[in-house]
Order: sequence, then C-alpha cells, then structure tokens
Amino acid sequence: QTTGKMSRFVSLPSKDENEWVFIEEQCSKPWDSAEDFMKSIVFFTSKDFEDSSAINQILLYGDLPFEDSSLLVRRIFPTIQKYALMMPNLFASGELNVMCSGGEDQGDNGKEVVMTKAQACCLLAHMMLCTISRPEWMSRECDHDFRCWMYSELPSAIAYFKCLLLYFKAVSEGVFDMDSKIVYSRHAVRPNQVPQWNSSEKELAKLSVRLYGDIGENMDEVEVDAANRNVGFGKTGSQEEILLGMSPEACIIVYLLPTLLNNETAKIQGVSKIGIHKGYGMTLELVCRNKEDEMRESQKRTLLAMDASEYDSHSSKLVSLKDQLRGEKVERELLKAYCGYSSCKDRKISTTGFWGCGTFAGNPFLKFLIMWMAASESQIEELIICANGNEEYSQVIEDFINRSIKEGWKVKDLMNRIQVYGDNIKNLEDFSPLHLFCFNFDLFKDFVVFLIPLSFSPEGNLYLMLI
Repeated sequence: QTTGKMSRFVSLPSKDENEWVFIEEQCSKPWDSAEDFMKSIVFFTSKDFEDSSAINQILLYGDLPFEDSSLLVRRIFPTIQKYALMMPNLFASGELNVMCSGGEDQGDNGKEVVMTKAQACCLLAHMMLCTISRPEWMSRECDHDFRCWMYSELPSAIAYFKCLLLYFKAVSEGVFDMDSKIVYSRHAVRPNQVPQWNSSEKELAKLSVRLYGDIGENMDEVEVDAANRNVGFGKTGSQEEILLGMSPEACIIVYLLPTLLNNETAKIQGVSKIGIHKGYGMTLELVCRNKEDEMRESQKRTLLAMDASEYDSHSSKLVSLKDQLRGEKVERELLKAYCGYSSCKDRKISTTGFWGCGTFAGNPFLKFLIMWMAASESQIEELIICANGNEEYSQVIEDFINRSIKEGWKVKDLMNRIQVYGDNIKNLEDFSPLHLFCFNFDLFKDFVVFLIPLSFSPEGNLYLMLI
C-alpha cells in the first residue's frame, strides 16, 4: 500500500472556467424528456447507452420506482439541474479536501471533511452527469461516478439507480434540512496504541448473535461496511455496495478518501438511508423508498468502513487457512478491527459475521474470533454479529460464547488458541481429502470447529475434513 505524496485536493469542474462553460450550458438547457437528460450524459461521457442499460430500462421503458412518470420532468430533472448549477456557490474554492494518510506510523490526526446536505446533493448531481474527474489514487477498475450504474444491465445496478432517483425526488419534496451536516472521517492507530493481544487480561466484550435481520436494524447501532481498501460503491451486490447504494450521500467518500492503510478505517455520519432492498448479489432489488420520517431519522446513523485482507487467490482452503493463521496476518486483521471499533467507543456495533469472507475468501469463524478480541479491547458497549440467516453458523457461535463465559476466558485466551492451532497446521502439506490429527481432545474440541468442518472419534482423535 503506497503512502506516496498526492494532492490534498480534488479539483471540481467549476474550478476551470473553460470547462464550466460547457457544463453550465448543458445543465441550463431544458430537459423536457428523459431523452434530453440522457443526451446531456452522453455529451459528458462520449458514450451512447446500450438498449439493455439500466438508464434505458428505467427512464425509457417505464421501470420507474414511482407511478407518476411526469415527476421526472416536473421535479427530478429540475432538482438535478438546480444543484449541479450551484457548484460555484457551494464550493467557492472549486476543490474538495482529501483525507490523506499520514502513513502506517501515524495516528488519528482528526482528518475529516464536513459538508452540508446541499453540497452533497450538488456532488451527487455531478456524479450522475459524470462531470467530476477520477481522483488520482483510483485505478480504472474503481468506480468514481454513476456511469457504472447507468450503463450496466445488472439487477443490482438497476436497484442503485432507482434509489438515486428516489433520493432526488425526496430532495425535491423538501424532506431534508439541506443545511444539516454530513461528516466523513479517517481514523488511524499508532503503533504504541496497539494492544498486547498475547498477554491481554481484558474481559471479553458483550456479544450477541442476530440470526435474522440486517446490520443497523436499530438506529443506535454503528453499521460496519465490509469495505475494500478503496472504500466505495459499485454495480454488483456486495455488502459494501448495497450499504452505499441505498444511501447515495455515502458514495461521495470516493472523492475524499485515498486507499486505506493497514492501521486505518473510515466513518461516515449524517447520511440518509433512502432505499429499502431485498436480496444480495444478482438477486438484489429495490423494494421501496424509506418512509420520510425514517429517512430524516436515519441521518443519525454512523457507517464504519473497515477492509479485510484478501485470500481469494490460494489454491485450496487449507493453503488459505494456513496463510490466514500466520501471526502477521492475524495481527493485521486485529489492528484493522481495533482501529475501527475504538473509534466508536461506548457504542453498539452491528457487523456481518462474514467480514471479508465472501469475495475475499476469509474464514468466518477465525474472523469472528478476531472481531470479538478487537471489540473487547475497544471499550464498545456491545458487538452484534449478524448471521444472515445461517442457523448452523449462529448456533456454533452461540455455543462458543457460552463456553467462553463459563470458562472465564479473556482476550489472551482466544489469541493463544489461534496461535496453537496455527502452529499445528502450518507444516501440513498433504492435500488429500481426509487428514487425521491426534491432538489433545480437551484443548481443541471446542475451538477448531470454528476453523474448518470436522468431526471427532470416540477416542478423542480429531478428524479434519477439507471441503
């Protein structure tokens, strides 16, 4: 991860007078139809829309998230034009401040960007028109404006674009106080602030498992974004993309936050939840717009972005697990989770139990132990693990919680068990389907079940099945 020097600002299109003339001209034209609006986007992107693209499906073929199609011309397009044209007034400097990193030896220096909802709406209008340049730290594979939704035919992209239209509809109806504040912040932990996991006598934090229901089910819960190192939105249906896609104001963070380092996380406070969804990945769809009072109330939310390590390139689950159990890999995940949780002291935190376990191929039970240890050192009120309806996972976790409480385990005890198990499998090279280990039954029977599927013989020998 690079810590090279980069600009502390992102230039907005209003900074360049010559560029702004063209944008102002396009945004001042009457958009009397969906075709007029789409022509302006094509003007800025120099790319026509395919017949199957989300914007065609929604604007031209009638798949709108509201019944009255005239709202596009009467309310939504004028709102986009209004806020797009306000850029020179809302951003007098023509720039956005960037929350640059101080490096992995630096701590939390209070890096944050505060803006009004009006400023956020202005930026979202330009992200829809595709008029803001890609930040210098972002690769071509990262999405910095909403063409990734509008030009895609994926069901998830369609859901996000519909939600964006509902956001501008809500703005046009005066749902929000446009002077209220949104805060984007970057947090870091210094080396001398990292807990001594091996010797920690901290009691294990209060923890509960939510079998059904989503993160952020209650307004007082911090919602954990299982993020990428480059925090942002996208066109597929990952947990992070859904979280940001249903809360468009959160998407602005792509212009404010360069790549996170191992000792860094990010928070977003004050964004409204616009869309209610169901499904995940290719099954994702927008159900409806959030209720007006709940959209206003949701401005009290806190989103916590923390990225897990990637293990999706290994040749087998055994090789992946051995890598994940390496001391420096475990400590990296502990550092990341601790950084995030400790920025939310005295709060309830709700997180997916599968942080970094989807595309990144992390082990969910190892991640659970890491999250619990980090939470225990972070002085949070409670960690809520969402099991996404996985009854087997939920039961195993709850059984382990009960055993840990009964035995009076502390943070150091969980760390010790991770290390012992890692030591016992690190030299294993036989990738055959079934492996026999003659480990001590009492030491391992209540722990290794969290790492990979297994069974026990009556004699106490451990049979480890690699699937």
